Amino acid sequence: MPEQGANGRFTRRRFLTATGVATTAAVAGCLGGGDDGGIDFVLNPAEESVDIEAQYQPLFNEIEDEFDVTMNGLQTASYAGTVEEIEAAGDGDRVYADTSPSAVPRLGDSADVVGLRVAFGAEKYFSLMVTRPDTGIESLSDLEGEDVATQNVSSLSGGIAPFWMLQEQGGLDIGDAPDGGSAGDFNWVQADAHDTAVNSVVNGDVAACGAGAFVTVEHVPEDQILNAENGQELADISPDFADAGTADPELQLLKISPSLPRAPILANAGWDDDLRQDIDEFMLNAERSEFQHDGFELADELGADLPDEMLEDYNGDGVADNPQEAYGLSDAQMEDWQQFQDNELWFSGVTEGTAEDYEPINQFASAIGLDLSNVS
Repeated sequence: MPEQGANGRFTRRRFLTATGVATTAAVAGCLGGGDDGGIDFVLNPAEESVDIEAQYQPLFNEIEDEFDVTMNGLQTASYAGTVEEIEAAGDGDRVYADTSPSAVPRLGDSADVVGLRVAFGAEKYFSLMVTRPDTGIESLSDLEGEDVATQNVSSLSGGIAPFWMLQEQGGLDIGDAPDGGSAGDFNWVQADAHDTAVNSVVNGDVAACGAGAFVTVEHVPEDQILNAENGQELADISPDFADAGTADPELQLLKISPSLPRAPILANAGWDDDLRQDIDEFMLNAERSEFQHDGFELADELGADLPDEMLEDYNGDGVADNPQEAYGLSDAQMEDWQQFQDNELWFSGVTEGTAEDYEPINQFASAIGLDLSNVS
């Protein structure tokens, strides 16, 4: 049964393990919505620190209210696990999925692209290679012999794009690291999420990492971005640029990727009925407000200790620029506020798209010798 929040809205805390992270095996065989006519939404574990089911709650609530259905958020343990779940969906199974962009060419006819997710006006994003200022590393070529963290190639901005930058722009031998092996010119360290890759640099575990702009830009000074190749394009179209240089510690930029197509929302191609068409259209036409949390709901879901006045402002005209001073927040409450912001739904809309929008991924993959059909 869903749990009822303090304000009367129903929320679901149906985590598939005690930690909230399900293994692929635990999810497998559960798809299709069950006998109650529910709809499964398979969720990618993009950031370890994020409660992704809580993050998606606004969209789930809107779909449930509009179509009188139950949305079942199913979190997998890896990007590959998300792909495997939609591959396993059968004819008529009501399944949507939050996937990496690289899932589109791999899935082929198994999935339909409902649309590209838009983050505050932009349906493209970027990958960054970063290091610590004290390493003495000035360019990608300086990473020869160093420890370098990326995700595997199930992630576009966390895996494929960093490998492409290391090879094509750094002149480094990436060996068979994209296939899960080892690199020739550096020691590849596999990270399980974007934020863990960045943390491995911050903590001194590796010399550099590649990860999405949404976790790297905040650590990079604005002037470094603007003076870098592809930096002006990032500044022009990425909402992440507003946070440039605002997070500690400062990291040094090594390279910015060309723009990448944002992650899609996919649907099981074997599910084709009026309900799916109606929900597709609803997501494509939804207003930005329909992707935003109710502040009280999200704070309750996360156990965040934030003042009612602040949450009322969040639901209204917006939180004050300096929340610690404006609302008298303690350091602990500031940590809760950071957690609150981390768990907001990262996209503000869905725009029409097709598999053709993801053709650039094939070009990246071809350059690094990657067969996307074998990505796991």
